[in-house]
Amino acid sequence: MDPSQMPPGAIPGLAYNSLQTGTVIAFGITYFLCVVFLLLRYFQAFKLVKEFEADLFILTLAFACALYYFITVVQCTSWK
Repeated sequence: MDPSQMPPGAIPGLAYNSLQTGTVIAFGITYFLCVVFLLLRYFQAFKLVKEFEADLFILTLAFACALYYFITVVQCTSWK
């Protein structure tokens, strides 16, 4: 990309600025925690309760939507 077309504060040769990097790191940490708790909920549903409930479906759907949103944000903010 031509350096004159880069957003203010961008460093030529770097794929992302500090705000974008911070956003990806924050999402990564929260997604890690979300995966851990979702796996614990799946364990509870199938091993302890032995029943698939509606809330697990809703949580999984919300997780998938949030993951899709995150991937879309990363693709849209890429100006490389």
